[in-house]
Amino acid sequence: MKRIVYIGILVILLQGSRVVMAQTPAIASASIRIDLSEVNALWFEMLNYIENQDWIEANLKLLDLNQKKNQMGFSNLSVHSTILIQKAQQLKKQGQSDQAMKLLEAARLLSPDFPDVYFATARFLFAQNFTDVYKIGREIWRGLLLKYSDIFTLLTYTNNSLAIFLFAGMLTSVIFVIFSFVYYRRAIFYQMKAVFPFELPVFIGHIIGWGLLALVTIGMGIWGGLLFLMLLLVWHIDLGAKRVLRVILFFGGMLAGLLLLVCTTFYAFNGEYVQALRNISRGEYTSRTVTVLQKYLQDHPDDPYSLFGLAYIAQKTGNVQVAVDAYEKIASDYPDQAVVQNNLGNIYQQQYRSTKQQAWYQKAGQAYQNAVYYAPKKFEIRYNFGQFLLLEFQNSEKAHQELQLARDIDQYRFTMYSDHLRGGGTIDIPFTTLTLLKKLYTPDFFAAATALSEQVWASGSRFKNAWYFSIACGVLFVLTFVFGAKKGAPKHGIFYCQMCGDPYIVKQKKSQDPQTFCTQCTYIFKKKTVVKPEKREAKVKQIQLRQKGRGLFAKVSSFCFPGTGQIYYGYPTKGTLFAFLFSIAGSVFLLKGFWRVLVDAEKGPELSWTTIGIFLLLLMICYVFNIYDVLKLSPKNQ
Repeated sequence: MKRIVYIGILVILLQGSRVVMAQTPAIASASIRIDLSEVNALWFEMLNYIENQDWIEANLKLLDLNQKKNQMGFSNLSVHSTILIQKAQQLKKQGQSDQAMKLLEAARLLSPDFPDVYFATARFLFAQNFTDVYKIGREIWRGLLLKYSDIFTLLTYTNNSLAIFLFAGMLTSVIFVIFSFVYYRRAIFYQMKAVFPFELPVFIGHIIGWGLLALVTIGMGIWGGLLFLMLLLVWHIDLGAKRVLRVILFFGGMLAGLLLLVCTTFYAFNGEYVQALRNISRGEYTSRTVTVLQKYLQDHPDDPYSLFGLAYIAQKTGNVQVAVDAYEKIASDYPDQAVVQNNLGNIYQQQYRSTKQQAWYQKAGQAYQNAVYYAPKKFEIRYNFGQFLLLEFQNSEKAHQELQLARDIDQYRFTMYSDHLRGGGTIDIPFTTLTLLKKLYTPDFFAAATALSEQVWASGSRFKNAWYFSIACGVLFVLTFVFGAKKGAPKHGIFYCQMCGDPYIVKQKKSQDPQTFCTQCTYIFKKKTVVKPEKREAKVKQIQLRQKGRGLFAKVSSFCFPGTGQIYYGYPTKGTLFAFLFSIAGSVFLLKGFWRVLVDAEKGPELSWTTIGIFLLLLMICYVFNIYDVLKLSPKNQ
């Protein structure tokens, strides 16, 4: 009996090991070599002919190089095109405009999806004839379209914009809450003191208030302390400041989502895996691309993206069976099944051309029909299907219909591929930008982005999850419509002494007129009781000294950070606007260091010198105007 049990356990273990082994596709360990020797040889031969100005031979080598590029699955050779653009600029300076234009056309042929080619052509056309607006605009439009449809460009700009907005919003929120609290602190502490059933000195109320704030901040972190301050402000600020507080709370409600988006896009464009997928989408993969994807596939055997990428490279490097096995393993929930079926159809079509076996023809036909079903308006699929149908005479009419549909979808690409694809070549499709964007929403990416956001948030909070803070801000946002100052209703509880300018709280009946002086100023300046002149003079000096202190504090704080003085003076909207504009401009320069310190990233968001110059100008304008403004202001409710 024991022997039977042992045998059963052994069988189960063996089956389990087989399942684990089967989970890792064979392509994850397959030998996929990318041999660029022929491409390099053709390239240098073409360069040699260009140097000797043998344009006929150079053009022939260009066609051979382009054909070899397409055979290896390289949609673009951007490095080669960049060199051709530079040589075209040299020829243009030498007065050889016709030859320069030929080199630009060659650069476009080698890299039809490289934006710099179109921008260089637009500059050339502008120099030749700046009145040809249509041609110049067309080249610029195609360049912009290609540049901003690139996954890396989209991720970079999205991450930069969101990170700047998030950083500036957080900094502005902190400034508004802290300086508003400083402005309203006397009223807040007075109300805290009034909670006790017995009378306490004013300074004891201040000690209790500051102590409670310190305990909350130490116990819950910086963001917990900020949340506590916003809770206190809801009942004490006036209507103008309350509107700004609502904006701050609304931003706080979105903060967790914004932080997650920033971390997702940062993790994406800062990782080798996405870079490898992007290289395949641009048709410029290398041996490093294969290594990265194979390692990722070994760690994530069910990842369809790395499986598709490796299958595409294997297809282009002649590992046909490995590619077919990988394509067929891709799960049906992969977001771009049309591309998978198109590439499978191309493999089957090439096998039919080589063997003339009808089984390959049927497989290819079924794959193309599946591709058309998933993406009926995709140029490559219609073009490949039309080329396939031409292989059988009885399908010639259907073939011409498919090719006409392809021509209607993209006339330019139809002409280009018809001229340069020899022998009825097919077009294999790598990743599309939309497919790569969908990768950001997969569970593994979401988990990595969540971990990164928790790491960033934990630097200022006892809780790793920023959603707690956002939910609390949402609750406070709702409370602002229920409690505190309201439009069209008399203010209750909070008043400002028109003599000394301090906010204070007083209880009064509805029949009483609003009190405009605090208790001490009422006693000294408005009561008919006799007050000694020296006591009144001392109070006046005290008020003047306090006002000078407030003015000095406001000016110094505005010199240190724009907008803080305005908020402290009682101009919350103006001050918050100054603080936000300055935060946006300043965050551009702090962003790289911010990411390096908090997440230990190899690189932060990339910023061009033009961007830096624009934001530096905004920084200077905002700072100078802020100083000019705060020097003219005087405290409200003085």
